[in-house]
Amino acid sequence: MPAPKISVVMPFYNCEKYLDDSISSILSQTFQDIEYIIIDDASTDASEEIVRKYMEKDTRIQYIRNPENKWKAYNCNLWIDRASGVYIAIMDGDDVSLPTRLEEEFLFLESHSDIDVVGTQQILIDSDGKEFGELHKPVSSEEISKAKILFQPMNHPTMLIRADVLRRFRYREKYGEFEDNDLYMRLFLAWIRWYNLPKSLCLYRIHENNVNNKWSRMGALKFYKCQMENIRTYNYTPSLKEYVFIYGYLVTWSLLTPTQQRTLQRWIKTLLYKNL
Repeated sequence: MPAPKISVVMPFYNCEKYLDDSISSILSQTFQDIEYIIIDDASTDASEEIVRKYMEKDTRIQYIRNPENKWKAYNCNLWIDRASGVYIAIMDGDDVSLPTRLEEEFLFLESHSDIDVVGTQQILIDSDGKEFGELHKPVSSEEISKAKILFQPMNHPTMLIRADVLRRFRYREKYGEFEDNDLYMRLFLAWIRWYNLPKSLCLYRIHENNVNNKWSRMGALKFYKCQMENIRTYNYTPSLKEYVFIYGYLVTWSLLTPTQQRTLQRWIKTLLYKNL
C-alpha cells in the first residue's frame, strides 16, 4: 500500500467533550489521502471509547495510548517517528478543522517548492462552539521572518509541514510548554521558509482546561533561556529592537495582568508588522 500524502497527528489529554467534533472534522476533509495518528496522553475520561468508536468505522486511524501522562514534546516526537506521509499536519483534540483545510494547504505546498511550512488563520470559539473572534497571523515569509525569536507567528494547530523538515528539527522536551515556540525559532533561524494562508480554516477552542500558565514568571524565564540558546546556536545577532523586546518580556511579563499582556502583544505586533 502506498504511503499517504498527509499524516494528520493529534495528541490530546481528557478531551471527551470535544473529540467527536475534532475527529469527524478530519475524517470528513475534502482531501482524503491521509493517515490519522491519534495519541492519547493517558486520559482519565471517556476519550478512549470515543476514539475506538471511530476506529471501527475508519481504518486510517492509528491509536496510541500512553501508560502515563507525558509532556507534549514527547508525544510530538512519538508521532514524528510513526508518520509515513510526505507531509505532517498538526491537529488538537479540542479544535475543529474546516472541510477544505488539508486540501488547500496541500495544494499550496505542492505548488510552492520553496515553502516548507504552511498554516492558516483561526476562528476563535468557546467551549460551546460559539464564535467570538479571529486569530490573525502574518501571511508572507517576509512578514513572518520579522518575528524570528520574539513570539509565535503561526497558529500551531493549523500547521502542515514537509515531513523531512520536521524530522530534521523535531521537538525538544526540555522547554516543556514552549516546545512549539522553540521549534519555530529553530526553523526560522535555519532559514526554513513559511507562509500563512489568509483564510481561517480552523476553529480554535478556548476553554478553562486549555488556558495555561505559560506566561507566568517561570514561563517568561524559560522562554528567555530558549531564546538565548537558539541565538547562540545559530550565531544570530538580534537587532536593537529585538533585544529591547527580549528583555522587556523577561522583566515585565510576570508583572502584567492577562489584559495588559494582550495589550503588550498588540503593541509589539504593531511595531513589527504594518497593517496588523
